[in-house]
Order: sequence, then C-alpha cells, then structure tokens
Amino acid sequence: MSDYTKLATSDTPAHIVYVLDASGTMGNILDGRTRADWLSEALEHALDNMIERSYTDEIYHSRYRVAVITYANEVDATLTNNGFIDVKAFWDSGIPQFKPGGETNTAKALGKAYEILENLLGDSEVKKKCPAPLVCHVSDGEYNTGGDPMPIAEKIKKLRCDDGSVLFQNLFITDGLLATPIKDVNSWTGFTSSNAEQYFKGNKKNYAITLFNMSSTLPDSYASVIQDHNFNLGAGSRMMYPGISFELITLQKG
Repeated sequence: MSDYTKLATSDTPAHIVYVLDASGTMGNILDGRTRADWLSEALEHALDNMIERSYTDEIYHSRYRVAVITYANEVDATLTNNGFIDVKAFWDSGIPQFKPGGETNTAKALGKAYEILENLLGDSEVKKKCPAPLVCHVSDGEYNTGGDPMPIAEKIKKLRCDDGSVLFQNLFITDGLLATPIKDVNSWTGFTSSNAEQYFKGNKKNYAITLFNMSSTLPDSYASVIQDHNFNLGAGSRMMYPGISFELITLQKG
C-alpha cells in the first residue's frame, strides 16, 4: 500500500502540530501589518477550513486534532494542554493574539513537537489507523538561540506510522526573501529543484535554505488534492510556502 492514503475521519482523525514563532521580530511590519497579525490570520484560515470540512449535513464530526506550540526564548504548549485537542474546541476557546518578544529558539520548539508526536505515535491504534501527522512551522526569521534546528527536524521526519512518515511543512512570513517573487500563486509550481540556492536572496538566505531542507517533499496524494483546487504544485516539490498566501495554507488532504 502506498504512503499517505488514509483520510481524516471521526474514527481516524488527522493530527496537525502548529509550531508558531512568537519572537520579537514577529512585531515587524509586513504589508502594513505586523508579522504576528499575519500569523494569527494564517492560523485562523487553516482552522476554519478544517472545521468547515468536518461538517456533513450540518452535523459536526471530529476529524482534525491540533497541537499548538508557540516559542521565542522559551516554549509554550499550554494552549492545547501539551498535546492534541479537537480543532473546534481550540477554535471555540478563541484564536490567541500573539505578543511578539524575545529571541528565536526554533530547536527547542521542535523538541517539544517531537515529544508530543512521539507520545501520540505511542498509541498503537493511532499509529495503525490514522493519517500521517503533519508539522506546520510558521516563522519569519533566523533562529538566533538554541542551536541548529535541523537535527531535531530530521528526527521528527523519521517518526512514522502505517500511513507514512511525519510530514514537515514550513510557512515563511517575511519579505525580500525570494529571488523571483511569486506573481500568481495558482500557477506556481513550488520549489521543485533540489538546489535551494536559486530560490532565495538577501541576509536571510541561509536560514531560508535551512527551512527548505527541513521541508518534506509533497506526496502524490497531497498534490492531487491541491491540483483539484486549481493549483499547480507538483508531487515532489518542497512543502515550503509563503505564509501570507492563505489559499495554499488551507489546502490539505483529508
């Protein structure tokens, strides 16, 4: 059986870990708003889409569970009780307003994500029946404390259930990063080359390449769903997207 074929249902819910950068630079302005405001709206769009897809004939079915981790110098996973909760329960508690401050300890935040995922996949029923979990990391800039996050990202991607390895997605909320700006998100084919150097520029280029290398390649089943919604991202492209392109954020298999 091919990987990434299981669908999110009330009996076999999908599990998504949001790892959200709340460090000081998220207070910087991007297109007239703080990057933290863009982060809040990106999260709102993603959650709203999952909730909408969980209704059948006006009856809600718990198909998606989320864990939310925010980080700066320290890490906080208390928004979802240090684990996963139903997406609508999180929505009903209110989307948090992020208050940027501190440095960017990405490695520590990913360490918490690993801990939560390892605990999840310790459940044999989840490991056997549910879709492969997804980590969605949202950030704007270079990690500047805690060391290189790449080793823990690779460790996360080696976690596996029967449906496949954990997928790792990066959303970047910043400007001046792309060597060639994305003019039309629908026709964009994504980051398809293994040579990341060609895609990025500026003083955050090296960090962007780290994000690129962290990102999983898009599975065939995910690409098929995306293309059904008139987007052109192909299987094998990196799961790294601009965080203010809300159309891409809300697309997922399930």
